[in-house]
Amino acid sequence: EEFAFFDDLKAAATRRGSDLATLRQQGDWRRILALVLGSEGLNFASLPKGLIPFHRYPEGSRTPIREHLMEAGAYALSRERAARVHFTVSEEHLAAAQEDFAAFRRERREFTVEIGTSCQKPSTDTIAVTLENEAFTDASGRLNFRPGGHGALLENLNDLRGDLVFVKNIDNVAPDRLKADTIRYKKLLCGLLIEIQETAFGFLRRLEAGPVDEGLV
Repeated sequence: EEFAFFDDLKAAATRRGSDLATLRQQGDWRRILALVLGSEGLNFASLPKGLIPFHRYPEGSRTPIREHLMEAGAYALSRERAARVHFTVSEEHLAAAQEDFAAFRRERREFTVEIGTSCQKPSTDTIAVTLENEAFTDASGRLNFRPGGHGALLENLNDLRGDLVFVKNIDNVAPDRLKADTIRYKKLLCGLLIEIQETAFGFLRRLEAGPVDEGLV
């Protein structure tokens, strides 16, 4: 009952002519897992982590994507009260992510979100290896490539051309009751970064304006 998707699971069982309480009483865990993971139920086995209901609130559950959007609204709003957020999403999950974005926009009115997306570039894929650390090949002998780690997304970030970018992975989300520390320190870090940026830019402007003495250098 503590899972954020519990109510969705009950509804999925009902749609398939079952009763979740009865299945639990009978210990039919195979059937329950099929409803959680399979296409006949919630289909979580085919969803990215960002689209699985993760935290429960009185008004309903939130996916990690929505938690990230809520957090952005707490410390990264423009003067127009818009949060600009960018997600890297696998191509096969892009349509489902767009549906979650649209649902968030319909439900939230206190700020707006401008959402960009990109896919991890195939050029950053890395060779898959076996447990013996040898190159993994498919049945026809071709090398098998897999998406690289988080560092592979630096190219995507660079393409944004943003002055300041807050970076978080999809797992790193907290419910509202635990967000206060995150918000406080994100603001402090951003303020410090802006101070450093202004100092560096100030030196650059003076160097460009010239003449430059040894003391300034």
